[in-house]
Amino acid sequence: MPEVSRWFDPADPQGRLVGAKVLLLSLTVAFALDARLRLIPRLDGTRSARPAPST
Repeated sequence: MPEVSRWFDPADPQGRLVGAKVLLLSLTVAFALDARLRLIPRLDGTRSARPAPST
């Protein structure tokens, strides 16, 4: 059974790997929450109803 205390030990290579994965997962969650709370509410149907500009 692996020791859970070694999972986040920066001296251990596996601990650095687990820490990096947790960091990337938390960044993904932060970006998803930012998009959900700031970007998605701004997307309403009015922009898609306008015709495309002619070039």
